[in-house]
Amino acid sequence: MIGLAIGLKKRGHNVELFNYFPHLDFYRNDIINAGVVVHDCYKKSKFSFTPIFSLFNLLKNKNFDVAVSFLTGPNIFLELAHLLTWKTRIIVSERSSFQGTNTIPFHRLFYASISHIVVNSKSHYRWLLRNHSEIKKKLKVIYNGVDLDKFKFTKPRIKVKKQLKFLTIGRVGYEKNLINVVRAFINFKKKNGWLPFLDLVGREDESIKGAKYLKEVRDLLDEYPEVKCKIKILGQRKDVNLLIPTYDAVLHPSLYEGLPNAICESLASGRLVLASDVCDNGVLIEEGKRGFLFEPKSPASIENAIHRFSLLDQVTYEEMCLNSRSFAEEYLSMDRMVSRYEKLFFSCITSRTNFRF
Repeated sequence: MIGLAIGLKKRGHNVELFNYFPHLDFYRNDIINAGVVVHDCYKKSKFSFTPIFSLFNLLKNKNFDVAVSFLTGPNIFLELAHLLTWKTRIIVSERSSFQGTNTIPFHRLFYASISHIVVNSKSHYRWLLRNHSEIKKKLKVIYNGVDLDKFKFTKPRIKVKKQLKFLTIGRVGYEKNLINVVRAFINFKKKNGWLPFLDLVGREDESIKGAKYLKEVRDLLDEYPEVKCKIKILGQRKDVNLLIPTYDAVLHPSLYEGLPNAICESLASGRLVLASDVCDNGVLIEEGKRGFLFEPKSPASIENAIHRFSLLDQVTYEEMCLNSRSFAEEYLSMDRMVSRYEKLFFSCITSRTNFRF
């Protein structure tokens, strides 16, 4: 969403952002520096109508040509606000997988009144077609974009077998599957007598379910101190683009995904990815070309992927790193993503050369 807003602004369009969680300001400076107008709305409780009415007033009083939302919550707010004023064409975007979507049952009933539905993976596109064939003409796939100038290709590290370093990027919670990685590390240590290093970047899941899950992970690590000393949680970082090149590969063990930014950014940085074989990960990785795939619920499968990576010689490793960057340049550039959204917006408003978003 941030990349799209900034990309459209750079192309001369008028772009404004509606934000109902102002305290989550991780990207605020980037938005402000790009000249994107931000409308802050304070959502004070879980079930609050404030964002709906604030968004309604914004759509009613401004001449926006197109409004686009990401994720289920924002989609619902935009759809309800749109029912109160049909002034603006709206596009909703489903960013995750059907496996991880806890969608309110009536949610997709609103799809009859919107212009398009965008998904960021082919797997979710196929699922929606099977279960909601009535939206076929409105459904579009647009892959995530990566800033290729920020996530630059850097020369790969020299692989040292018993000093391998992996990085995991993403919120530390149940769906990111850390506990099976720990189990895989335990098995790997027993079989091989050594372990790679693993650092995790991302905020911890602070929900009740998340806290319970992390306690389970930590309790397991406490039983195996030789594994615990190899795994570190670094917390949320703003320098991921600088971190990735300092590792041998990225480990992405999620139980489900849409199109994971972490994998896209890793490929753009010229690093292999060891990833769960879910959703579109197989398209991104292409087994053996830009990394290795594994069954996320199988510690043995994760362990095998790590072992296969450890056996790569330096020449093959560097070739796969180059393959990763080449793939990102062809399919994952920010410019490509913005162009596809821009084309979609123009198809909604026709004949205009500038639009308000």
